[in-house]
Amino acid sequence: MMTDSRMARREPLGIFLYDPIQKKLTSEQKAHNRETEQIAETVRAKRQLEVQASTLGVSHESSPI
Repeated sequence: MMTDSRMARREPLGIFLYDPIQKKLTSEQKAHNRETEQIAETVRAKRQLEVQASTLGVSHESSPI
């Protein structure tokens, strides 16, 4: 989340992470968390590119995730 005067927007992605603090995770749960974090980072980067393109007035071709 941004800490300055810029607005932050959250987008529900319908994904979840297993909580490693509540219990020890299985290898499948750890793999799920890694894959889910990669998906979330990909979406974040795509949104950032969209914002930068609109700020600069550049046409941005979006590719499927």
